[in-house]
Amino acid sequence: MLRFGQHARVLAAISFATEMILMSGVNMFAMAVVMKVVLGWNITFSILVSACAVTLYVALGGLRSAIFNEVCSSCSSGPARCWCLSSA
Repeated sequence: MLRFGQHARVLAAISFATEMILMSGVNMFAMAVVMKVVLGWNITFSILVSACAVTLYVALGGLRSAIFNEVCSSCSSGPARCWCLSSA
């Protein structure tokens, strides 16, 4: 017997997938901003380079390792976000 019904599991899966997609976009943009500041590259070129780097990382390391890294990042940054919100 499952604890949650089919609708709850589908909603959880869609929510998690959406969060991962949005978080990946923010991470790639942050990496592009760092490359822009450190290397002096155009932001558009930096975004393209960061997108290629992430794609290469996923292709070489496998999708499973990329998902595992995103989950670990999400779990480790969650408490920090809560602490920042509570101290504001």
